[in-house]
Amino acid sequence: MLNFGCNDSGCYIFNACDSDNPSRIIHIAFALRSYAIDKTDASTFLESLYAGELTNEVKIIRNITGEKPRPETTELAGFGLNSIKVGSSNHTINFMDQHVVQNLDFYNKFRFASSQYDLYYFTDGLLWDASGNRVSFYGDPVFTNGPTDLIMGEATIKWTAKGSPAPYNEAFDTDSLENGLYYIPTIAGNPDGQISMVEDENITRTVTASLSEYVTNSCDLIFSFQNPIVSDLVTISINETTGVISFTGTLNGGGVVEFTVVVENNCGGCVQGTFDIVLTISST
Repeated sequence: MLNFGCNDSGCYIFNACDSDNPSRIIHIAFALRSYAIDKTDASTFLESLYAGELTNEVKIIRNITGEKPRPETTELAGFGLNSIKVGSSNHTINFMDQHVVQNLDFYNKFRFASSQYDLYYFTDGLLWDASGNRVSFYGDPVFTNGPTDLIMGEATIKWTAKGSPAPYNEAFDTDSLENGLYYIPTIAGNPDGQISMVEDENITRTVTASLSEYVTNSCDLIFSFQNPIVSDLVTISINETTGVISFTGTLNGGGVVEFTVVVENNCGGCVQGTFDIVLTISST
């Protein structure tokens, strides 16, 4: 059987206007290969990424400075009149991360787990889908000699594919990604965290929290104190499932006690929020 045709070669679209797509890679997302992302539209795609962050199935590195040079393409021996046969391309992303110091545990561990994840990267307003490829990732902090230099992380992602990733077919809200996903705690009646009581009082306040972005999820909230509260003016405890804080006065006079409530979830993700509280105790 003879085949005189080839696969569809696609269309080249002429555009008389100059390109206005910024080139810098600003966010990176890794999603577990087993995690299902709803790619129906940009909104459901973004919500799926957020939902994966809640369960630690998606890891997003935000606000980076990244580049993707032209990939190195393998040239194989040609046949017939062709001098070469084009093979696969080796793709590389290099980026700088200003938050490497507090994320060294991630960098040290993820280099051995990255092949289990799909890669997505973002330029301003565009999502680039590199899923389906086995990626390698490694990164380290870099220390320079300048007296005012800051510690930065340098990281590299590599994979091999027959073609280049294409951008998602509609604009993507990369500004929303920039802000991050976190819990916003509050107390009804004391939204500024300022609470007053008398030294012989026993009072309660309830901390509630919502996500910074809308995400459908079934995670339960977990409430705790950032650090142990040591005070002879008041005894303070928190119910980790309801967020109810109980204050029990000790009749040891007035004063000010400051502490921080941390809100997390039971889904295994790293999303959290904090709420600073200042308790003012008046003497009777």
